Amino acid sequence: MECEADNITIVGFSFDGNGAALGGIGILGNDATLYDIEISGYEHGLYIGFIDRISLSTTALHDNRNNLEYADFQKDTGNTIDETVTVNGRPVVYREGVSGEIIDATSDAGAVICVNCTDMIIRDIAPGAIEDGIFLFSCRDVIMGGNVTANEVSHGVLAYESANIIVQDSSFGPDVDSGLRLYQISGALVEGNEIVCHDGRAGIEFMYAEDTTIANNTITGGERSR
Repeated sequence: MECEADNITIVGFSFDGNGAALGGIGILGNDATLYDIEISGYEHGLYIGFIDRISLSTTALHDNRNNLEYADFQKDTGNTIDETVTVNGRPVVYREGVSGEIIDATSDAGAVICVNCTDMIIRDIAPGAIEDGIFLFSCRDVIMGGNVTANEVSHGVLAYESANIIVQDSSFGPDVDSGLRLYQISGALVEGNEIVCHDGRAGIEFMYAEDTTIANNTITGGERSR
């Protein structure tokens, strides 16, 4: 199901791809409300595109190769994603416009999405079976480290249009395309991480990055770091 219309409500549905179908639900319209939903058995479970004011709750995403892809690259969306939204039984932790929070093992996070956040610490989590283990957009002063792991993800960490991002002492892989994908970044430190990625992929990807330090990381597999 692909929804491009505004002001829609989807409630009380179960979507089963039976292990063979490509996509479950794609949301591309504003002011969407989704709850009491189960999506399983797809290549891609739930896709959230460029939208404003989605309200998402009591949604179980499980047994999809890629349970969730959040691709809303806007900093003032007004989106609400409740922690009753789960990836393989673990909550999606969504923060927008938050400052000074620690997200750690007590959250049991299956995915972390931070939009327009500052002074955040993310540690001791292990997201998996999603597009981006940790998604940062328009964030500043974020420290990720102390046993952050991610596997069965396209990217362990995706950070875009963000500043002063630190990723330390973490591990990504072996089932990842890239450990880190950082675009339009200023002031990044990537140090002491272990990355095992797919053949032909990149362990660390930077594009339009400045004031960046990469030190003492171990990358296995893949084709290159760029």
